[in-house]
Amino acid sequence: MAKTTVREPTGDLHYKLHWKAWAATIGLIGGIDMFLHVLIPTFGFELLWWNNIMYQLISTFFPLSMTIGGAFLALGMGALCGAVCGWLFATVHNKMLEWFN
Repeated sequence: MAKTTVREPTGDLHYKLHWKAWAATIGLIGGIDMFLHVLIPTFGFELLWWNNIMYQLISTFFPLSMTIGGAFLALGMGALCGAVCGWLFATVHNKMLEWFN
């Protein structure tokens, strides 16, 4: 018969977050969100009431134009900003686990 090992529970319910996974996930979501906020008003669609307002807000901080190129520029900026935010979230979460555990 094969010997089985039983793992003792540690009682630790908090797990460390992998910063690369969080950076990629939030970067993808942020990039697609900004891409759509520029692309939808580019073609004259007003699917949601805040698309024009969001485009104006984004273009206040970043030089965007209502073109396909501007939409891809917004995709890159959203991915970069989202990746930094995801990395910061995972890093702060893991540091707080070390401090309070």
